[in-house]
Amino acid sequence: MSERPASVEFGRFRVLPHRREVLADGRPIELGGRAYDVLLALLDANGAVVGKDELMSRVWPGRIVEEGNLRAQIRALRTALGDPDLIRTVAGRGYQFSGEVRSSRGRGRSPSEQEATTALAVAQTPQPSLPVPERPSIAVLPFDNMSGDPNQEFFADGMVEEIITALSKVRWFFVIARNSSFAYKNRAVDVKQLGRELGVRYVLEGGVRRAGSLVRITVQLVEAATGNHLWAESYERELADIFAVQDEITQRIVAVIEPELYAAEHIRSQRKPPDSLDAWECVIRALSCVGEGTRAGNTEAEALCRRAIATAPEYGQAYGLLAWVLVRETDWAGDIRTVLPEATSAARTALGLDERDPWAHLAHGTVLWRSKRHEESERVLRRALQLNPNFALAHALLARPLVIQGAHEEAVKCAEHALRLSPNDPLVGTYASFATALAHFATRRYAECIQWARKTIDKTPEYSPPHTLLIAAAAVQGETEAAAEALAARLRLRPDFSLAWASNNLPFGGEVGERWLDGLRKAGVPAVTDRGDQFAAEIRSRDRRGQGPLENEISIAPPAVPPRLSIVVLPFMNLSDDRQQQYFADGITEDLTTDLSRLSEMSVISRNTAFTFRDRPLDTRQIGRELGVRYVLEGSVQRSGRQVRVSAQLIDAEADTHLWADRLDSDAGDLFALQNEITSRIAVALHLELVGAAAARPPIRPDALDYVLRARALYLGRLPTRQNYAEQIALYERALALDPGFEKAQSFLAAQLAARVLDQMTDSAASDIARAETLVDRALTAIPSHPRVHYAKGQLLRAQERFDEAIPEYETVVAFNRNWVHAIAALGYCKFVTGSMEEAIPAQERAIRLSPRDPQIWLYYFWIGQVHLLQWRPDEATRWFERAQIANPDQPFPHAYLASSCGLRGESGRAAAELAQARKLASDDRYSSIARLRAVGPFGGPTIRALFEATYFAGLRKAGMPES
Repeated sequence: MSERPASVEFGRFRVLPHRREVLADGRPIELGGRAYDVLLALLDANGAVVGKDELMSRVWPGRIVEEGNLRAQIRALRTALGDPDLIRTVAGRGYQFSGEVRSSRGRGRSPSEQEATTALAVAQTPQPSLPVPERPSIAVLPFDNMSGDPNQEFFADGMVEEIITALSKVRWFFVIARNSSFAYKNRAVDVKQLGRELGVRYVLEGGVRRAGSLVRITVQLVEAATGNHLWAESYERELADIFAVQDEITQRIVAVIEPELYAAEHIRSQRKPPDSLDAWECVIRALSCVGEGTRAGNTEAEALCRRAIATAPEYGQAYGLLAWVLVRETDWAGDIRTVLPEATSAARTALGLDERDPWAHLAHGTVLWRSKRHEESERVLRRALQLNPNFALAHALLARPLVIQGAHEEAVKCAEHALRLSPNDPLVGTYASFATALAHFATRRYAECIQWARKTIDKTPEYSPPHTLLIAAAAVQGETEAAAEALAARLRLRPDFSLAWASNNLPFGGEVGERWLDGLRKAGVPAVTDRGDQFAAEIRSRDRRGQGPLENEISIAPPAVPPRLSIVVLPFMNLSDDRQQQYFADGITEDLTTDLSRLSEMSVISRNTAFTFRDRPLDTRQIGRELGVRYVLEGSVQRSGRQVRVSAQLIDAEADTHLWADRLDSDAGDLFALQNEITSRIAVALHLELVGAAAARPPIRPDALDYVLRARALYLGRLPTRQNYAEQIALYERALALDPGFEKAQSFLAAQLAARVLDQMTDSAASDIARAETLVDRALTAIPSHPRVHYAKGQLLRAQERFDEAIPEYETVVAFNRNWVHAIAALGYCKFVTGSMEEAIPAQERAIRLSPRDPQIWLYYFWIGQVHLLQWRPDEATRWFERAQIANPDQPFPHAYLASSCGLRGESGRAAAELAQARKLASDDRYSSIARLRAVGPFGGPTIRALFEATYFAGLRKAGMPES
């Protein structure tokens, strides 16, 4: 250890370590031994922040003391020095000596210390920036081993190598080699700097933690230029077979990253004017247009592909995508025979330019499928999967030729695998669902076929093949009304739809094809349509269009609105002696970063960037300026025996003021379960606070997002009332007046219109439902896989009492965001009214745990009370209805149900009083009689309805409600 200096001076003070004395203007000052040790530790740090744990271990070696003892010594030291600014508190980290220090003899460093410092300086020297390639470029950083177990290092490194290898098989990507990525191992690197050094647009980072036989992998995809999260996910598995887990997680990550990068590249290209698009940007925009599943999108995609080819005639991806787009066009207009020659030529050109491009084989396989050359189509699509085994779209498309060749079971497995690999990709969802519907039709399972055809239509309403299949399946099944509705929808998409067109364009032949055509005949599809010489005209039109698009055929979306809710989650401090707790603290930080990045409103700084601030002496204002964020979250983890305490504080970086703070105490049993619970609760609370804080900032010129945030703050921060709903809806309408295509406003407005109907706080329920349906349809067209839209659709379906259909919508939301409290609670309620009563109470209890101060908590109490009532537990039901009543005294439902439970308990006087209050609060006359209440519902299916009759209605009779 290096020798301590003989004396240290700062200001008018002089410290003499060998005498354990502090002089002020040459005279000794009174200073206790503990306070002196604190001062010496801070001076030894040479201006660096000293953590609280380190200070306590130096001042009280070998003893466990409370943090309050350290604070007392800091106060004593500041008092003795007479200048509190000399010792600075660095929130969430520790303390720092900020005075200018002079030593009588410098602290010499040992040669080994000097070598280490030199090596560190070399490692941290910024490298020259590299040019970013035209293709989307990505670096996969070594995953952090957060378990403390060195053996997990090999598992983490192996997973990263597998991901790099798998991503390298995607020919459209530029992937940084393993050796370059692993040079950043165990280094806290700012993502923006890393992007410049490696010349990449995107960074994939993550961590691996193990507890017993369980392993958890967290992954984040970050845009290097901004540090913003594009995607995040966590996976938890039993670690029985390491290689199997490694393979499975790698497949899932790679399959999800590909569409996420395409989406990010599309957004990036939208920032450029049309005349400056390069070939890649044209192709990526075209791919996004294809994903819309509309005729207009397909037309724009064709124009973009032709422009890419004109810009770069050797660009194989443009030819492959053009072939696919040409074939898809016949879903809306024309005949497959008009486009096959050009589509086949484009696919072959793509293969000639790059035979190892999986997309070229996918395009060729699609052309062969539409040519009814199904064996060749299967072979070519399997070749695409040899080149990229994680190509989810190829798995989905392979299912189609497998169905036609009779491999129905394998086809369904292919489709299921595609959905597992990429559950949020709209293209994968559309083609996998349609292939499943095809398999059910081929095997005469018409009810299942109808179900899957409708699922496909829900995902992509303008994609015509599932409409055609639905017509036939419904007609063969004898559902004439459903067949007629499907035919009407099909004719709206294509007015010249006929049996003649179908016989030329349907993929099936033989017995299955005859059944399909027979179903179309039964549904009343006309044999032919009066088209004159349209077939020849289409060929001439196709020849003309081969000349390329006009400039004005490409439309540019407006630039994205900059995010208001920007935040960095700083590394949580470990306030315990146990080093293992550092891994737990880091896990809390990482999980919070992941959970917050799943919220669509949030812009979250990446984990790697956040961890560069560990032990750095920066105040929150400086962090806000450096990272460009409005908010900072910091916290700590402390353990004593089996008890763990987690504290968190939310700070406004501009004002350096606390907005929110909370402390959670829990038993340290299952660390993963504890980590999940804590991060979920903090994430939910933060969401409420941040939306409110952002809405409270009065903008000079409000834009659409400002109005949406203000409306969200009203919803998240207050009890529902008629006035509250009216204010929210007015704000959403103002947002849409400024930006009619703003899907965030469309989704939330639809959800609130439905909620107003559910809460019986509207006099125009029918028009609210109709408006919500229109908004949901528009939002689904814009972002068909976004959980926000599925939540709005779930609310709409629940308001329409279509509970079975609402369940998968809410399940989609919860699968994406495990902390969406209102979706969790609504899902539990829908399962309750459809007969799965055992799932209802756990869902509401989870919602209450996650958001104990939620304005909607009265509803969770009320739903728990309903379950107890129907299971003939009136005492328990009464307690929960009372809690609901206290939480929201203006709602009639708790009063009505309390009247019933009190009636069942024999408290007739109280029951009558509660019924009178329910009638007073209700917006209609539903509580006038049993018959009237039955008519308005909802009371679920026959089984649940019978339980309502035996309990709820029986209790209301005892409360004095007449039959009619």
